[in-house]
Amino acid sequence: MIAVTETWIQSELRSSELFNGNGMVVMVGRGGGVLLGVRSDLDATLLDLSQFHEQLPTFDVVGCKVNIHHIPYSVFVVYIQPNTQLAQYQTFFELFGSINYLLNQNTIILGDLNVNYKIPNVVTEATNSKLAAINDFSLFYNLSQYNNKPNTHDAILDLVLANFKCGVNGDVLPLVPEDDHHPTFNISFSGSERESNFPAGSK
Repeated sequence: MIAVTETWIQSELRSSELFNGNGMVVMVGRGGGVLLGVRSDLDATLLDLSQFHEQLPTFDVVGCKVNIHHIPYSVFVVYIQPNTQLAQYQTFFELFGSINYLLNQNTIILGDLNVNYKIPNVVTEATNSKLAAINDFSLFYNLSQYNNKPNTHDAILDLVLANFKCGVNGDVLPLVPEDDHHPTFNISFSGSERESNFPAGSK
């Protein structure tokens, strides 16, 4: 699986144009801002997230259900624009709360939430409040944040929230050139005796 934020690709592009016809099914969020590429043999099902798009038109999110080694997972890729108000973050997490299966299925939410998760010595009240909202949401759904790789500005903007154990490491062969704000990384997890991996990147 491949997850990318801030792509701005057009949704009408065919999978073969993006991944050279290697059996990937591409799921693009509203406006083309986020992309989730899933290997075709994983039998992924795109989730209906229209309520997110209706209530939060500036947010970009795409999600799917997928079976990896016969174990079901829900995978979401998210992009939240800079300077988004706290109330919109809270609405976003409330909408996730309406997805009933988050409580009883392996779930991973990843992407650029535009909040520095690596708290500096001095933070604004707004940043503290957004972090508190993320932490409250994570605690309620038993999610842990697994990306501890800061960017060149010593900030962590791309989060990996999951209710199962993940490993996050730098990607030595990124699909696109990295920028200063969004290092590319690989996520690995073991849902069975075999290990599953997918890279996540931005821009």
